[in-house]
Amino acid sequence: KGTMVTVTSESPKAPSLFPLIPSGDNSETTDITIGCLAKNFLPDSIDFSWVNQQNQSIDNQNYMKFPSILLGGTYTSVSQAKVPRRTWDEAKSFYCKATHPQGNKIVPVVRQYVSSPSEPTMLIRAPILNAFSSSYLNSTVTCEVSDLCSGNVVIHWLKEKGEITTGITTSKPIPNGRGGYTIWSKVVIIKEDWLSEKKFTCEAKGKNVALSETFSLPSFCKDPGNCLDVTVETIPPAFADIFTTKSANLTCKISNIPPEADYSKLNVTWTRASDQKQLPTVMTKFLDQGNNFNYVNAVATVCATEWKEDETFTCKVTFEGVLVKPVEKTLEKDSVSEPKAPSVYVLPP
Repeated sequence: KGTMVTVTSESPKAPSLFPLIPSGDNSETTDITIGCLAKNFLPDSIDFSWVNQQNQSIDNQNYMKFPSILLGGTYTSVSQAKVPRRTWDEAKSFYCKATHPQGNKIVPVVRQYVSSPSEPTMLIRAPILNAFSSSYLNSTVTCEVSDLCSGNVVIHWLKEKGEITTGITTSKPIPNGRGGYTIWSKVVIIKEDWLSEKKFTCEAKGKNVALSETFSLPSFCKDPGNCLDVTVETIPPAFADIFTTKSANLTCKISNIPPEADYSKLNVTWTRASDQKQLPTVMTKFLDQGNNFNYVNAVATVCATEWKEDETFTCKVTFEGVLVKPVEKTLEKDSVSEPKAPSVYVLPP
């Protein structure tokens, strides 16, 4: 009986290991077959073993090794394993281990879930009336198209069915981290057109995409939440904070800020009335208030004694493009009810 001899010019090398994942298996069996592929190894001396996510060995009766094949001077082999379908469907990992004289390798084999692509959506952000505060009495409308499969989409703007060709800014496709894209486009509109209820349309067209939305002041303001005015309010310090820190935090809260507002245009100052001294003020970034609008807190800190001496403080807010004119709100201790200690009585038996 002769001996098979393999002649090759390749140097000995460890295998490269790849997972083999089943696809389109909709059967109702309790087990499912997975595998791993070992390529480019030499010599033909390889063993396979399998473990689950808890590093427990899979019984050798539940896996097998196919004979190696010589391809281009190196060997290729495959191992298959039967694993519980329920465990596999829970996306728990299994590990294929290859033992070889030139080095051992291990590769995880785990079910991959591919999320179904979402249908593209269009969102219109129209201005509130206070946004028309520039000398030209104009503002912007934003049209945002999300969950696009391709960035090759063109956005057009129409006014009363006629195409708008000026005052338009459109972004490049922005990856959304889920394999899709978002594109936004802004158009400048004048206050007269908005108040006279002219109809505007945003159209997005591309491969497998044809979205369009027509809107005007009445249609946009069907939801009162879309037409909220920006508000400014002052919030007194909490008594507990004064007691524990011996300082008082004066808060000026600016709410209902439209998402397209420019944060760099917002300026908030706190001033002490007795000497008109401007106080150091710390502003938060835009914070989501939950109805597609934002808010900002601007906080100045003073000594507890200043607050208790009935000092008056003024918050002044300027916000170009959002507020028509500066808004001032005052805050003083007299306007806040003073916490009182409880009364204690001793009653006879």
